[in-house]
Amino acid sequence: MNIDEINSGEIGFIQIIRAFGFLLENGYSGKEFSIGGREPYVCFKSWVAKREIIVCWSEGGYLDVCIRRKKIFGTLKSTIFSIRDYYKYFNCENLKTHPPVGAFNILKANADIVQQYLMPIIKGEMWIDELLKHNKSIHE
Repeated sequence: MNIDEINSGEIGFIQIIRAFGFLLENGYSGKEFSIGGREPYVCFKSWVAKREIIVCWSEGGYLDVCIRRKKIFGTLKSTIFSIRDYYKYFNCENLKTHPPVGAFNILKANADIVQQYLMPIIKGEMWIDELLKHNKSIHE
């Protein structure tokens, strides 16, 4: 196989796996993916943490990383959120207006945010509202 035979969707898939490879080291596995269509994505799932991480390129060319939690019993206030909606809480709002150049750099910047700020959520220890409340109490 010649490297020239790899299309942009396949390259995007590889870049997502490389940037978010730390999820695999934290008990996540690949659940599903799409390398074609209007919104290519990769979904990682942890059965232990009961979380799914969806890394998706939107039609506008923006990257979206959503975290979904599942609970068998009980009701939850929120079951999914996009980290883009919480950039401001982690001083990363500039990623919306001035993203780094290059798809892999955008992926890596978002993967770094997840690793630096959201690991308690990734590990299933707390949810976004609890994390923000916890961080607020630390900074007061």
